[in-house]
Amino acid sequence: MHEDLVKQLEMFRTHILGMIDSLEVALQASASDEESGESLPIEVPLTLGANFFKGKRPAAVIFSDGHLVEATTWRAVSQVILTDCYASCSDNLCKLRGILFGRYRLLLADTPDGMDQPIKIAEDMFFEGKLGTETLLHVITERILIPVGYDPKGISIRLR
Repeated sequence: MHEDLVKQLEMFRTHILGMIDSLEVALQASASDEESGESLPIEVPLTLGANFFKGKRPAAVIFSDGHLVEATTWRAVSQVILTDCYASCSDNLCKLRGILFGRYRLLLADTPDGMDQPIKIAEDMFFEGKLGTETLLHVITERILIPVGYDPKGISIRLR
């Protein structure tokens, strides 16, 4: 039993050292890119947390199947994600239409009436886009995608 524990600890140690080496290489590459004036795009999973994305600028949405859709604003990101969700889970998403409210407005409706910045998801589906980055991504992931059964773990955002 003691030998098994030692083997497991050694395996974890090797794995962690490999992760540290990978991070070191990425940081060195990032530093050299900053010195040359170039920056590499960074791909971050949507599930990392909405607060991480605050102040960042998106370049594209990448789905789990490798499908990449260019989106250079957070409103465009939300439209791409919700359009894909509508294509996959339209019945469940339609159940939220008319009952999902923010503090002051309806967030998901069948018409753009009463919305400040409506984002068209489908002919009969609009999303209120007048939200900050953090709130926008939180509402999409926690209040829409997860409740309708759409897994946000497979979505990454490419940042500029």
